[in-house]
Amino acid sequence: MTNIDERIATALQHDAPPPRDPMFRIQLLERRERQRFRRRALQALAGGVAVLAVSAAIDQPPVDLRAGLKACSYERTA
Repeated sequence: MTNIDERIATALQHDAPPPRDPMFRIQLLERRERQRFRRRALQALAGGVAVLAVSAAIDQPPVDLRAGLKACSYERTA
């Protein structure tokens, strides 16, 4: 190789991207998954709290359908 070829090869190696690091990629994926998990867990917790708050605010007993049907029934007259 000539001096110019060596300089070009050195310059290309200097500007080359760094080698891939599989452990870095795995750690990055783990961190992103943890963030997703935390976000989803907080959303689920907030939803549960909202449902409890609404149900506590309503504070009505469940409807008894049998009592409602008896009140609506009519007696036959002969």
